[in-house]
Amino acid sequence: MLSVPTNRSNMVQESQFVKDSLTSIKNFEKVNEISTFSPEVFNPYRLVILFGLKRAGFQNVQQLKRLTKIQSDGNLASHLKSLEKQGLIEYYRSFAGRRPLIFYYLTPLAEELIVELVDRLKNFLAGFDE
Repeated sequence: MLSVPTNRSNMVQESQFVKDSLTSIKNFEKVNEISTFSPEVFNPYRLVILFGLKRAGFQNVQQLKRLTKIQSDGNLASHLKSLEKQGLIEYYRSFAGRRPLIFYYLTPLAEELIVELVDRLKNFLAGFDE
């Protein structure tokens, strides 16, 4: 991690280090591809939700709470609502006796988005290996 420069000489050295590091990455222009993803999707909790649903197919609220390690129902609900608004997840309700169960699953749009995101990240990271 870069420290805060304490004098002009350190600032020049660190600035040069950053420039050298960036120019050594052949595919650095790929950052633009990654940065076009909505911050609404690129949220760590939302990515965990999306990839968890991709892996499992569907999950209920309790499973998503365990997966994301989110303690609060309200906090999880806000992430789920955001993904719903973007058309990335949907849900269906069923009942276990009188107890309602809600299961979330990915939409086809989310399936496409995940494939695209993984491809872009692979392309970006390939620039570090060259």
